[in-house]
Amino acid sequence: MELYETPEMQKLSADLFIPIPKYALDGFVQKKQGKVLDLVKEARDNANLDAKNLAAVDKLEKFSNEFAALNGKNGTKINGPEEFQAFVEKHVPKGWEDQLHFDVVLVKNFGFSQEVSDQLKNTVITVMDKDKEGRPKEEKVTLEHHALRWLTKAFKGYAPVGCLTDVVNLVYAMLNEEQPVEASEQAAIEAVTKIQERLESKDFTGLWVPTHLLHDAESDDALSWLLLEHIHRMFGTQLQVLIQLPADEKCDAVANYLGTRQKQRCDVQVFRDPKSTNGKAVSHTWAHYLPISRLKVSGDRYC
Repeated sequence: MELYETPEMQKLSADLFIPIPKYALDGFVQKKQGKVLDLVKEARDNANLDAKNLAAVDKLEKFSNEFAALNGKNGTKINGPEEFQAFVEKHVPKGWEDQLHFDVVLVKNFGFSQEVSDQLKNTVITVMDKDKEGRPKEEKVTLEHHALRWLTKAFKGYAPVGCLTDVVNLVYAMLNEEQPVEASEQAAIEAVTKIQERLESKDFTGLWVPTHLLHDAESDDALSWLLLEHIHRMFGTQLQVLIQLPADEKCDAVANYLGTRQKQRCDVQVFRDPKSTNGKAVSHTWAHYLPISRLKVSGDRYC
């Protein structure tokens, strides 16, 4: 996100009304920490633990409970990524970012033995779930699937709202670099840093800069759009943008905004696609710029 924290990017975002997502806690992941506590219970009830592993269970339980309570009535208040980093490192050693694989997250971050970690993640438990009609049903799941995936998500539970995937894909394409065979956060950071250095030095030698951008208006699309608008303004050229939006009338306010007000600032066309189903993500991305009278809010859904 440092790429978007420069004064130039911040000003362009404000001038063009293209949003840069804010950092926030992932409330959905917070609510799922009860599944992590199911692993804690299983460990205490059935794993026959020694003192070392019992201490690891206590450490895990404390982390999960405190993460679930963040920014709540009695929880620690998090107001930025540095504060979240400090919170995590109050519970686990530095370097946790590279220790989130299911095989090692319990061992490296909380102090479980490898044997107990393997035993727990492969343990099958019975949980109550819902079928497609919403009726309760019993389901057998491994603790790896049931609990560890929500534990690892907690470590990234404070982040820019929305995903960043399309920005990374765009950066690799512009650099003409092959993406790594296996997903690597460090490789992605290095690629984005290269683009940032190119912008700072105004060195665009060998860089592929698209003249046209087609996107579906989610948060990573907005960031990709902003990056390309910034580069084209440095070149003195015009980026052409086509935006795909759902045809659902609930997205009319977004379509009107992007197709009218945005057209005054950028070369934008809007295409309404009956097969598009990402209305919720689109509305969350652009809700900040829409008059509140044109938004209907139902629960956590913006329309």
